[in-house]
Amino acid sequence: PSSMRFTWAAVPGATAYLVSIDSGATFITPSSGVTGLEHVINNLQPNVTRNIIVRAIGTLTCQQSQSTAIGRTRLPDVGLFIP
Repeated sequence: PSSMRFTWAAVPGATAYLVSIDSGATFITPSSGVTGLEHVINNLQPNVTRNIIVRAIGTLTCQQSQSTAIGRTRLPDVGLFIP
């Protein structure tokens, strides 16, 4: 497969989520929407490791979770490796 779906549990009180696939340099809305609980990364290349970081956002600007890495994916030439 050249895509991977990551999911996470809802955070109590969260009103939105942001994800990063570039080690936290930039955050974007998950592919499932601002309140969605999954993100799909497409066009993965073999032998490349991808990390996803999820940030939960609350109703106030100061209510932002620490960024938490939830998954790491590596697609080797044969098979699939997910630690």
